Amino acid sequence: MKFSVITLLLALLNTHSVFAAEDEVEVRELNWVNSSFLANQRVLVDELTRRHFGTPVRGNSSDLHTLQRLIDKEVVPRDDTGTLQALGVVLGDVFVNENKPLEWRVLEDELGMSHAVCVIDTTQCLFPVTMLSRRIEVGLNPRVQKVYEDGLAMIKAWFPKRPFAD
Repeated sequence: MKFSVITLLLALLNTHSVFAAEDEVEVRELNWVNSSFLANQRVLVDELTRRHFGTPVRGNSSDLHTLQRLIDKEVVPRDDTGTLQALGVVLGDVFVNENKPLEWRVLEDELGMSHAVCVIDTTQCLFPVTMLSRRIEVGLNPRVQKVYEDGLAMIKAWFPKRPFAD
């Protein structure tokens, strides 16, 4: 299904900025290839965390601290885009596992296909796969907790409203 949407993207150097692009995009469920790719990325990060820190990837908010340790210890070289993006997959899992209105989806537009974390039944998405990698590649040392909180703050407005909630 094609949508004309405003899609949220985190600006590279300013996590408070939102870049809104209205384009024809397709947001679809993950297929087997997409799910397999994400699973392989998780395994890659899990192997790194077990080898360097003796701790597994858990898929919950404790992974934010583990990702920060990987970044602070410079376990992944700045030019290893694939592994840096795997860190973003784990970040995406925290978004999804800690926030029920979010799910992994695939967004396709004229530029290609991207794995995204989207509010269920909407086209409002975050792109955690690159939230850390792009910052690290340009020499920044991102604060993972802040990247997570800023991303959540940007997309939370599209969460379903619960009756009797503040």
